[in-house]
Amino acid sequence: MAEISLKCSCGTVQGTASNITVKSGLRMVCYCKSCQAFAKHLNQEDKVLDEFGGTEVFLIPPSEVKFHQGSDQLRCMRVTSKGPYRWYTECCKTPVGNTIKSSIPFFTMVHNIMEHEAKSENSLGSIKAHLNGKDARGNLPPEKIKSRPPLKTILGLISRMSMWKIKGLNKPSPFFNASGEPTSKPSRPAA
Repeated sequence: MAEISLKCSCGTVQGTASNITVKSGLRMVCYCKSCQAFAKHLNQEDKVLDEFGGTEVFLIPPSEVKFHQGSDQLRCMRVTSKGPYRWYTECCKTPVGNTIKSSIPFFTMVHNIMEHEAKSENSLGSIKAHLNGKDARGNLPPEKIKSRPPLKTILGLISRMSMWKIKGLNKPSPFFNASGEPTSKPSRPAA
């Protein structure tokens, strides 16, 4: 199992994601309007989004993420009141990832926080799903436009998250305190 180095673009926030293999997580690209709004809010569209407005993420349990430097720079926002918590660094607005709530072992790590060499297919495996293709910009290839992810991907996601929940891998989390509240008060983007 590998350890992936995490680092914001200015180097203030640094950490690791542990126990990473091509089978330990799930590599995906999401084209939803909320992911696009997150990149826009951070003024990072050109660095975060691909040519079709997609954000590449890697799903892992939050307990595998540790920040060794600059954790005080972590901030979160919610594009909608019930949407995921979207984490970024205050220092340079690097997107970090997305969580749902403290009891659910779900963290989709945005590609920008990973050191360059960690983003390879050898480290993370191939992209297994393209989500929310209907919200993509431009002419997304037809095979990537689906109303929902493939059944194999859904079952893999449910299986991983169930196992992570049984193993208690939602804790400890650098994103939630002991009482389950986000470590940073969620903000909302300006209308």
